[in-house]
Amino acid sequence: AVIADGVTAVVASCNDAVNACNVSPARVAAAITVNATDWSDDFTYFSNGGACTDLAAPGMQILSAWSTSDSARNIINGTSMAAPHVAGCAARLLAAGNRTPAEVQAQIGSQVSSSVLRAPFGAIPNTPNRLLHCPPSW
Repeated sequence: AVIADGVTAVVASCNDAVNACNVSPARVAAAITVNATDWSDDFTYFSNGGACTDLAAPGMQILSAWSTSDSARNIINGTSMAAPHVAGCAARLLAAGNRTPAEVQAQIGSQVSSSVLRAPFGAIPNTPNRLLHCPPSW
């Protein structure tokens, strides 16, 4: 409903190495659903995937704020670390002008690097081989 109201949603595909088409909110077609890559820009062993996902972004060994104090940091892995990369790219697009969620999804999708990721053993079929690329001009 929030996407229908004009809010762009970027969601993590989750970390169970299963088809994201069976997981909520990853299965929502109007959301931008993000898989995780490792430090070599390869799919991670844990990322969900499948045809319901849109692209991948860095999700291994990401320095993040942590909950133990206002200054705490932690290095963590997950699609929840990959999704903010895409959300930042979407925010830059939205700051540059009014766009619908579908327009943001299409614009981000038009800038990906295709066919550059290696899939781990047992990868989920039909996972798009698309790596986030957020041009500096946005």
